[in-house]
Amino acid sequence: GARVLLDIAPSDVAAYKTARRQAGASAGTVNRELGLARHAYNLAKREWEWTSRNPFEMVRSEIEPKGRDRWLRDEEEVLLLATCPRWLGDLVELALETGMRLGELLGLERKNVDLVRKVIYVEAGTAKNALPRSIPLSARAEATVRELYGRNSTASRSVFATRKGRMITEGTVNRAFRRSRQRAGLADFRFHDLRHTFATRLCQ
Repeated sequence: GARVLLDIAPSDVAAYKTARRQAGASAGTVNRELGLARHAYNLAKREWEWTSRNPFEMVRSEIEPKGRDRWLRDEEEVLLLATCPRWLGDLVELALETGMRLGELLGLERKNVDLVRKVIYVEAGTAKNALPRSIPLSARAEATVRELYGRNSTASRSVFATRKGRMITEGTVNRAFRRSRQRAGLADFRFHDLRHTFATRLCQ
């Protein structure tokens, strides 16, 4: 507003934190907002010399709860795949083998899957961080893609498409995944946790 940088005190930052939490913002959201303001103040202080101090550095961040650590055990994977329709099983297997997000998988086009070099190319803008990257295909991932191509000879550009060649929506996947998860008796497990499973297995 009308206040200059030197007018902002640590007490103002603390009051902002309190107001945001009372408005329903999570600790993580408040910390991201404080981090952005802290960075802006550092630019003003170090590079532009508009102020001699940064009040955001004098206020502690909010304590964030520990994140979920849910991943699929081998026996749970067997149960889940047994309850999935074939098209969903293909998605699950490729997610487990590549660590790709659901949106990336559904937006994947055949031109970006190189079965000769055994690589998937994720184009800029389709990934969450907007950066292109290449993902090596494991033997299982390659077999899944080849089997999928063998069953689906549609002219659709998408790797995952309906029988009529249309893209599958995230809503359709999530509804089918919830049903399969319930039939498998898996509690507290989401499609995105397949990505966590990939990362955990990679570390192991």
